[in-house]
Amino acid sequence: MNDPEQRHAYPSTVGYEISQNDPDTYRAAAAHINALNPDVVSIQHEFGIFGGPAGEYLLRFTESLRAPVVTTLHTVVTTPTEEQHRVMQALAGRSSRLVVMTAMGREILTGVSGLPAEKIVVIPHGIPDLPSRILPFTSTALV
Repeated sequence: MNDPEQRHAYPSTVGYEISQNDPDTYRAAAAHINALNPDVVSIQHEFGIFGGPAGEYLLRFTESLRAPVVTTLHTVVTTPTEEQHRVMQALAGRSSRLVVMTAMGREILTGVSGLPAEKIVVIPHGIPDLPSRILPFTSTALV
């Protein structure tokens, strides 16, 4: 994903670049991916990354893909704008699964957006909050 008016020095393993504000490059990228015949396409979603109102250009990409789509939502909006709600509904409709990082994210998507719970998977982000365990200090512990 290239920011407006910028190009990045991607490694040679990057096969295609999308210009954030050029809707045609989203469909062209999907055609490129379709030619690779992948088993699944993983999308890392964050509002503000993709072009168009509320990132709607991403929908051009997903609508053109033949492979199943799994979308990881890095931010779940508690009070989405109309445009964000519309884009999220369409993205969820095109995604085989949505991945969120907290149970609260799942609750928001099912409650606020009315998305089906069975479509949403929680993969916890970061390190879980566990009680601390203090080990006894001995000189042999340093050896």
